[in-house]
Amino acid sequence: MVVTLSNFLSWTLVEIGAVISIIIILVGVLIRYRERVKWIPSNLLADARKHLGVSGVLRHLMGELGSGVVLQKNVITDSKVRWLTHALIFWGFCALIFSTTWVALVHSEGQPRPLTDPGKIAGNVGGAMIIIGLIGMMIRNLTLQKYQGGRKGDLSFFIVLFLATITGFMTQSARFEWIPTSELMAYGVYASHIVFIALLLVTFPFTHFFHAVSTPTMRFFERMHVDLLSKGVIKEVDYRQTTMSEQSTAVIEGQSDPVRPDWLKQKKETKN
Repeated sequence: MVVTLSNFLSWTLVEIGAVISIIIILVGVLIRYRERVKWIPSNLLADARKHLGVSGVLRHLMGELGSGVVLQKNVITDSKVRWLTHALIFWGFCALIFSTTWVALVHSEGQPRPLTDPGKIAGNVGGAMIIIGLIGMMIRNLTLQKYQGGRKGDLSFFIVLFLATITGFMTQSARFEWIPTSELMAYGVYASHIVFIALLLVTFPFTHFFHAVSTPTMRFFERMHVDLLSKGVIKEVDYRQTTMSEQSTAVIEGQSDPVRPDWLKQKKETKN
């Protein structure tokens, strides 16, 4: 027997909730990006179009998407374990995005799907990757002192993400009745799963989750910035300002320890 959860919450209501969440996310992202844009040196895009051309801009964009996003190269260099947990969560999200997209396109009626369904396989694998990555990250934050000063908002994000993933597996278990569960309990688990997902999405622009979008974007601008700097188009002081802004945010968000900027080290060594 398979519990049909759409009898409890219609697919139409889920879609309406998804649209509302997307609107909130877009507004939040625009607000956050207005803050980040202040870091970008003036006329950077204009200088990039003029001196690098469209092909040069696209080259840096594809380079960041390929090495920074897809392969996760040079994202985290201080620890292989930290890199692995980061990669597991990232690729787990990618699998869940595929699963959600598959359901929306192929199973828009919201009916139960077999475990062999491609979307179901991607969702289960992605969920398992996220749980493993989160467990590793939580152990790191509890055992290593330098990660214990992170923002409370980041901790809340990880907890909500963990609960959203766990309740997803619990919903699947209840739907297929792998464990004896009343229909009311199955609906309750499903409702909590929807609530955790909604919280995860609507708070996306204001938690640690946002760096999944903002960090690649800033690295893309930095790639063009360094290229223009090497061509003598922009002044080094602009690059220093951008670097200092990025380092400050990384320290505040608990992603990096406070360090003396390289250009200050060089200046001190020159005086000595």
